[in-house]
Amino acid sequence: MDIMADSAPKTQMTFTPLFLTRMEEHKAEVARLRAEIGDVSAALDAFVRATFDPVAVAQLSADVNRADGQVTEDDDDYLGGW
Repeated sequence: MDIMADSAPKTQMTFTPLFLTRMEEHKAEVARLRAEIGDVSAALDAFVRATFDPVAVAQLSADVNRADGQVTEDDDDYLGGW
């Protein structure tokens, strides 16, 4: 057990009234959008299923989730010639 870490003073964070007001506005906007759009995960899932070939997506997922963590095709275009 690290005594030094346990004895360190704990500081309480304080937020400005402007920050707290903005956070409440953000929460209200998130609630409004969720009510308008619905379940985002379900909407994204429906979009992917409607847009992409299920067999191709399953194969891509299988390639990415190989035991060694490597994809089957090397995609090194981001290396800029290295």
